[in-house]
Amino acid sequence: MVARKCPECEGLVASTINVCPHCGYRFSVEAYCVSNQPTINYSENPNVSLAYVVCAFILFWPFAVVSLLYYIKSNSRWRVGDEAGAKYYGSISILWARIALWLNIACLLVLIFVLALL
Repeated sequence: MVARKCPECEGLVASTINVCPHCGYRFSVEAYCVSNQPTINYSENPNVSLAYVVCAFILFWPFAVVSLLYYIKSNSRWRVGDEAGAKYYGSISILWARIALWLNIACLLVLIFVLALL
């Protein structure tokens, strides 16, 4: 996907939409085609990792569901050009996946401790 910068607010806007979601600036197709605005080509969202979500599902699935929902929100924000929103939701997605990892480790340590007492 190609993103472009809004001349009004400098926010990233997907090339598939003609109105800036941040400030409401309307892009004209002709002006965009002839202008020398730098375009940024982002093929995928760098703010999230599907590996974290998959690991969370393997380790502690209740928190993985929350992680997956924020992963989806981050990708949808990325597709419309909202880089700040994608970064925010991506960090929450990774946080929930890490919480699932640490809870799994804590449960395993408690299990080992209980089995050692028996």
